[in-house]
Amino acid sequence: MSSKAEPEPRPEPAAAVAAPEISQATTERAATIPGSEHRRIRTLVTYGMTPEQVAGLYEASLNEVRRIIGNREARKKA
Repeated sequence: MSSKAEPEPRPEPAAAVAAPEISQATTERAATIPGSEHRRIRTLVTYGMTPEQVAGLYEASLNEVRRIIGNREARKKA
């Protein structure tokens, strides 16, 4: 006789996480993002997140995120 236990069923894959909904409130928020997160924000945008998605993630204004991202061309020359 085999004392082998039956294998546990594999969990179902998690549903894809949708991008946060961007509303007018997101663009009006006045939250400031700490300087320690600026590099991470630029990296997220480099890897494909939109500025709107990053603003939703950090619950910050779109203008704040755009200010942090800055002009990519100027940053490449520096």
